[in-house]
Amino acid sequence: MQAPSVAVIVPSYNGAQFLRQSLPSLLTQTAEAEIVVADNASTDETAHLLAREFPTVRRVALAENLGFGAAINR
Repeated sequence: MQAPSVAVIVPSYNGAQFLRQSLPSLLTQTAEAEIVVADNASTDETAHLLAREFPTVRRVALAENLGFGAAINR
């Protein structure tokens, strides 16, 4: 398998409802892309949602909510 040419980083804090709506669109793109969710210490169902419904999406679990800028640079 060839390495993806694009990485899409999605910062999220308690955004399970938005990820459920937006990730399917990212996953249907024709470009080879790695999709990463930078989880800013969410307390909702984000981790379970990603594991259950989006197993190809990589989750980077942050210990605290670092905000948008810091999350995408992890």
